[in-house]
Amino acid sequence: MKAMVSTFARRAAPAAIAFFAARSADASFLSGDALDTMADWVAIVVLCIVPVGALVLFWLVHVLPEKVAEKRHHPQKDAITTLCLLSLAFGGLLWLWGARYLASDSRSAGATPPSPDPSRSPASHAP
Repeated sequence: MKAMVSTFARRAAPAAIAFFAARSADASFLSGDALDTMADWVAIVVLCIVPVGALVLFWLVHVLPEKVAEKRHHPQKDAITTLCLLSLAFGGLLWLWGARYLASDSRSAGATPPSPDPSRSPASHAP
């Protein structure tokens, strides 16, 4: 037991001396007023720019079903547009309903496919 204590003391003594003799670590490359100024600018960005970005992202997600409905010429694109706009006001609760309308089979609902471009038809390339 005595040998274990002396081994522990030999290993712990240098660590204790290093711990108590060490000065505080400086983790920042800035100090003083520069650190305060940087913290102020980071706070301004976080409080002003991040919420605006979040609102833009929220809006883009909520108009996504409307854009897809217009692209697919969905017969109920007006209803989907209305649900997307109402969803913005109700915090996203109606967005899933609009996405469900969008997922419905547009051909069975009477959608008209876009007219083909006559310049790309195979008959126009014949000699």
